[in-house]
Amino acid sequence: GQGISGQPECGADAGRERRVAEARREAAAILEAAREAAASAERERGGMLDAARMEVEEARRVREAAESGRARMLRDAVAKLAAAEQQAAGIVEEAERGRVAAQAAAQAGAEAAAAAAA
Repeated sequence: GQGISGQPECGADAGRERRVAEARREAAAILEAAREAAASAERERGGMLDAARMEVEEARRVREAAESGRARMLRDAVAKLAAAEQQAAGIVEEAERGRVAAQAAAQAGAEAAAAAAA
């Protein structure tokens, strides 16, 4: 407007400009607050992500430890089974030798009896 003449419309113009400037400042403040809120939310989300990542990592470590513990237990069990199997095989072998020996003795006894009868 023509502010030089000092007519009332100039006052109205100035008022409108002041209101526009105020509205702009308010919008800028709102925008700034929104930016800060977004940044804060992002930081919080990052923190939550980090925490979640750490939890996942910890869970993985626990699982791996459990698996290696289970593997150790399995290895021990397998070793014990193998030892028991070997022992059983030894007993069977011994029993078989004993049976063969008993059979041979019975055979020899039978032959001796037959020779005596002859």
